[in-house]
Amino acid sequence: MDFCHPAVAMLMLYDKENGTDFLETLKQYIFYSSSPGEAAKILNIHRNTLFYRINKIKDMTGISLEHGDEICKIFLSIRLLEIKVETP
Repeated sequence: MDFCHPAVAMLMLYDKENGTDFLETLKQYIFYSSSPGEAAKILNIHRNTLFYRINKIKDMTGISLEHGDEICKIFLSIRLLEIKVETP
């Protein structure tokens, strides 16, 4: 967890405690950054729901998804956590 972006750690805990899927929402939003409609389709939610969740995530964590450096750090943290879970 030392390498994990604080927003990712916060969302992991929030999702676990509240049964939400905000971390996956953030992952798909970043992955499909040029196509939010595709991210919403992958998540099986309406595009407006995607934007609602992203705004809620921004409010909760204080992150800004306007700077490539922070986006990269967040996405890298998510991917490294996924690799850690996949590796026995």
